[in-house]
Amino acid sequence: MKDWQEIIALYEKDNTYLVELSSLLVRNVNYEIPSLKKQIAKCQQLQQEYSRKEEECQAGAAEMREQFYHSCKQYGIMGENVRGELLALVKDLPSQLAEIGAAAQQSLGEAIDVYQASVGFVC
Repeated sequence: MKDWQEIIALYEKDNTYLVELSSLLVRNVNYEIPSLKKQIAKCQQLQQEYSRKEEECQAGAAEMREQFYHSCKQYGIMGENVRGELLALVKDLPSQLAEIGAAAQQSLGEAIDVYQASVGFVC
């Protein structure tokens, strides 16, 4: 009984609040700790999922980069300044079209003459 009176005296004297602290400790052990464990498990699962998604995105980015360089190679450009390089290709287009037209006129010249003669004969 003396121990109990000493506990009560300490409780009242120094405001130790052992009873409230013990109930708070019991509540933490029974409710808060399992809740925190579940939250930690959920966070770890999300971390693994996001790590997997990050790897997928990095792989997709590498694949897109390869497609970009392949497309640039098809158009005959380096891919560093795409707009400028494409505009430079457009500037060369009239001379290329003139060459194609001259080659077509030479190869189709005889067919054009025959067509004009037949049109002149029919009309």
